[in-house]
Amino acid sequence: MTDPKDRFARAAGVEAREVVDFADLAVDSRHLQLGVVPQTEGPACLAVGSASKTPVVLGDADRAEVLALLDLRGAGFTLALSSSPIVAPTPPVKAAAPAALVRLKQTLGSGEDRHTLVLCSLDADPRVLWTERSRSLTAGRGGFDSFELAFEGGGGAPLGLAVLQSTVPGRSNASRQPGPPLRLHFAWREDRYVRRD
Repeated sequence: MTDPKDRFARAAGVEAREVVDFADLAVDSRHLQLGVVPQTEGPACLAVGSASKTPVVLGDADRAEVLALLDLRGAGFTLALSSSPIVAPTPPVKAAAPAALVRLKQTLGSGEDRHTLVLCSLDADPRVLWTERSRSLTAGRGGFDSFELAFEGGGGAPLGLAVLQSTVPGRSNASRQPGPPLRLHFAWREDRYVRRD
């Protein structure tokens, strides 16, 4: 029997030793594999389902971490993105719309620390359902950081998403307080999440 990481590496066109942060996920008999692999333009996080002809690119990343497995038509919950480790609800045994929430981490040549949240379906041929930059910080200039992600609603309808974000002052503005939190809302439209406000 072939090792799951070897199968993923073969689908991604790389050697298994080149795969970073490999994850083999399953919800309700649906499977998804993901990992960070080298690409011509730089490392990226790829996802492969059981029927994928080619890997799905989740985004540029040096590292990736699975924050939650969830049912997008299940019960709502909230994740504190700044806690370590992030405490997510127990993955569902049965799910009408299973998905994985992944945080991609990247440090750019400019020194910017960048995080991106990605929701990927756990279909046989996975799809990116939502992507949102959740952190952009530079050493001297500040930026923004997200500290909460809420999955709102429930009862069979697609959950809504709400990200709570705040500015982070740079060194030259260290005496200033961050601005009031900004709440970004996203709603399900046809086949993906889109910004509502």
